[in-house]
Amino acid sequence: KFGSAASYAAMTFAVIVMISVGAVFIFTWKNRTEAVFVHAQPNFLFMILFGFALDCTGAILFSTKPTVGSCIARPWFVLLGQSLQIVPFIVKVAAINKVSRQARRMIRTTVNMAKLYKVTGCIMALVALYVLIWTFVDPHTLCSD
Repeated sequence: KFGSAASYAAMTFAVIVMISVGAVFIFTWKNRTEAVFVHAQPNFLFMILFGFALDCTGAILFSTKPTVGSCIARPWFVLLGQSLQIVPFIVKVAAINKVSRQARRMIRTTVNMAKLYKVTGCIMALVALYVLIWTFVDPHTLCSD
């Protein structure tokens, strides 16, 4: 319920996590040319961090007084944020599995980064389309607190 101690604690925690995500983003940006970050592919790390930031924004919206706008924005921030946290990770794991399978058969292979970005973008577009259709089919009204 808005205005309760739990609501303020949730908002405080979300803000702390958002600040931490910002700090990790800055740290990753400054060290993106180091070998460990180059191999981790900073663009995917930035996507995941952006997903955390969107999720924190959704958490902040959930802990504030409900308005029509915030009730519409909540599922957008949470679903897109959580999708951006997991989709790039799954795409990278799938690429690593493909390289591993090819290596077992002694086949030289390369990873097409553009294809990985396209797959991630297509899945995120599907998630956005789903939320868009959900918003139009079942419009959000002022939610109770």
